[in-house]
Amino acid sequence: MKYTFLNRFKRVLRFWHWREQSIALLITWLAFTVLGPFETSAMPVGHRALYWLLCIGSGWGVVLALLSLVLMHPRFDEWSAALRVACAISLASIPIGLIVMWAERTLRGHAPAFTIMINVFFVCALIGGLMYLRVMARLGLAEQTLPKHTPTFFARLPSELGTAIISLSAQDHYVEVTTTKGSTLILLGLSEAIEELAGLDGLQIHRSHWVAKKAARKLRRKSGKLMLELVDTRLLPISRTYGPTVRKVLA
Repeated sequence: MKYTFLNRFKRVLRFWHWREQSIALLITWLAFTVLGPFETSAMPVGHRALYWLLCIGSGWGVVLALLSLVLMHPRFDEWSAALRVACAISLASIPIGLIVMWAERTLRGHAPAFTIMINVFFVCALIGGLMYLRVMARLGLAEQTLPKHTPTFFARLPSELGTAIISLSAQDHYVEVTTTKGSTLILLGLSEAIEELAGLDGLQIHRSHWVAKKAARKLRRKSGKLMLELVDTRLLPISRTYGPTVRKVLA
């Protein structure tokens, strides 16, 4: 059973899609460096670029790390998503505020007022809120609304895995169940598992794979084979039999 915190943390990192995050960070840094907001336009370009790299880069990294922590650590499972995001932002504003105060003193020669922490908090709230909204659908934080006949299936799973299923995959006589919080093997045939989950919105894409519709991201080609990219960045094969149905669903 693979539902330890470390595996859950690694899993949530996949949802951030690093290429997308890197592009967004680069664009934001370049925009602030060129525009010079908050009276930084008077700084030499090199100093201004370093200033915003420290402020934005550290802010981005700390907020992302803490969001990942509170969204996936079992200790926070009983908290609402909004409360977890608020907790991450509040914690992130402390180290980021200290970095900004250091940058103000070192790169701008200013003696920063403590009120700068308030500004940092609101900036962290903006960054964290945008990150959360972008990744919320991928994380599937809202657990599935379960049909009345599905408790039998979920009773087979460790409670730590929740009910936000991403995929089912046949593994010999077992089914690997993957949720937003981890994965585990259960002794059950794939067809039986699909039957027990008949009320959930999903589709079979291969004789060995079933996915939740909301977990399907886009179609891709790999070595000439049609694949389905899921929200956790995994690629699962699509057989010719199910190809037309999958294309129709994702159209």
